[in-house]
Amino acid sequence: FDMLYISQVEVEDSPTESSASQCPLCDNASDDTECLDIMETNVALLSNDDRLSLLKVMLSESFTCSATLSDSQCLRFFDKQVATYTSTERLDMLASACSQGQLEPSTRPDDEMAQSVEA
Repeated sequence: FDMLYISQVEVEDSPTESSASQCPLCDNASDDTECLDIMETNVALLSNDDRLSLLKVMLSESFTCSATLSDSQCLRFFDKQVATYTSTERLDMLASACSQGQLEPSTRPDDEMAQSVEA
């Protein structure tokens, strides 16, 4: 088991294996740390609705929101979960979403959740 763990660490630390290279937003980033900052800034610029949609997809294997929670409660729950992730975990998760074009804002002009409109 120790050898398996060590090889995983080597892969994560290897710049040639960086998941950030999948993300076009990081084309001009000097390293993974800068790339993570760029991607997290893009996520912060998303509307609450877009961010909730993104987090639902990114966290779907680990977490789901109860139907009894409002969208804003669900978003707070997901934000708290992401805050517990290491920077490497966030980098991998966001780079994967970025490579699929999920860090781009939608074309919707308004943020329904900000207006407290529930679907």
